Amino acid sequence: MNNQMTFLARNAGFTVKNPRKAWATRKAMNKHRKSHPNCEYCGRSPIHVHHIAPVRVAPELAADPENFISLCGKRCHITIGHAGNWRHHVGNVGLICDAVKINRPWSR
Repeated sequence: MNNQMTFLARNAGFTVKNPRKAWATRKAMNKHRKSHPNCEYCGRSPIHVHHIAPVRVAPELAADPENFISLCGKRCHITIGHAGNWRHHVGNVGLICDAVKINRPWSR
């Protein structure tokens, strides 16, 4: 394997030029915001669209609506989506939000 192929294999996100800012990604995120206006965890708004699989790990899923979840502002986005640190990532954020919905009678 030559050096360029090794680099691209190790840095898959580098092959896509900033997928978060791609037109298709922005369009899909805006559509998700309109169809899911409240936080999946606490029910508040306004929301941030959180990628369940991080874009740096799976850039091909950046515009996939199945990879989005709505989390409110900085409160739930940082605590639930990133475990209190923007560098971390919570893989089962959808399951956590679903478990909380079951225990909230007002969200049924």
